[in-house]
Amino acid sequence: AVDAPASLVCLLGVEHRTPRNFVSLLEPLALQLSEAFEYGLRCADDNALCPTIQPFKLAHAMVLADLGLVEKSRRYVVMLNHFVKAVPHNRLSDAFRSSMREFTELLSPSHAAGGAAEGPRVGKMFGGFFRGIAETTGLAVKPTPPPALLVDDDEGAGGG
Repeated sequence: AVDAPASLVCLLGVEHRTPRNFVSLLEPLALQLSEAFEYGLRCADDNALCPTIQPFKLAHAMVLADLGLVEKSRRYVVMLNHFVKAVPHNRLSDAFRSSMREFTELLSPSHAAGGAAEGPRVGKMFGGFFRGIAETTGLAVKPTPPPALLVDDDEGAGGG
């Protein structure tokens, strides 16, 4: 699994066992290198599988949808679904499979036909994910409340 300490490769070009490198796990170059490696393996052996990069492909599809490239994201998820079906069930977590189902439903044309209220949900899904990571790691500062002192009190203290 991706999060197993003994795993050798998660994405090419990123040391995934070091927390300071976690931000690099979502860089497009790491995914592109890993997909090229996967393609090379599959050219040599049709049965070769790289299950460790599949969660990152899902994250990439979510980024595409957030950028407004919904059709491209949909095609990417269809391809990903075909691959996931070929992977033994114990190689991918139930949480990943559940996320795949939910995102596939969000992207389905019948779901989008539900009205304009449904459309924005796709574009805002991954932004909240990044915001949560940024706040948890301290990369983003949560908004601070307004000062407790009122403006009128400051004027009265200075004028007296």
